[in-house]
Amino acid sequence: MGEVSFKSKINFVSGAEFNRFNRFQSHFVPSCLLSKKYVKIADNFYTEGVRTCSAGGFINTKKRQAVGFHFIDDRRWFDVYSKDILNHIFELINPDKCLLLGGKNLEKFSFSMEQFEYLKDFIGKRVEQLTIFEEHLFPLSETNLRYSINDDTWNINTIYKDKQSIYAEEHTLMTPEELKRCFKNVVISPDDELGFHN
Repeated sequence: MGEVSFKSKINFVSGAEFNRFNRFQSHFVPSCLLSKKYVKIADNFYTEGVRTCSAGGFINTKKRQAVGFHFIDDRRWFDVYSKDILNHIFELINPDKCLLLGGKNLEKFSFSMEQFEYLKDFIGKRVEQLTIFEEHLFPLSETNLRYSINDDTWNINTIYKDKQSIYAEEHTLMTPEELKRCFKNVVISPDDELGFHN
């Protein structure tokens, strides 16, 4: 394994670029973790279809350990399982970095932003470096995430439709201008660097 800088690279990529990685060599993080036994330390992990959910990953830079998460925005699930899972992750790797992404402000999914705000506060009080992509602004948008500890790189694929119709043209976030249109709040940790790759 090569030297890891831990100035994480965060690349917004096309769907083809996201899909070219061998998923069979990556740990898949499901959206509904029902027990802390499903939490895995992994060199590579990915999760897909982040819409109203909150997702991302924790990194311990000294131990070179990473754990991905994807929390479904269901209040009953969150109240029963989330604190146990979060506490387990912190005991497992004691992270000093985190990327948190997700949430939508939709009436039908009213717990979405409440969950995101809780996670942002909980993580922000415990993790030194936190990068945030907060609140998908387009109702018809979703994000896929992949992290590799080997080159300390996030590949993020965000798809959106800027018109409220399933027949509207689908776009992929590939520029800083689109990033501003797609997320309400973006905070890049000083230890991370942002890029856009076709």
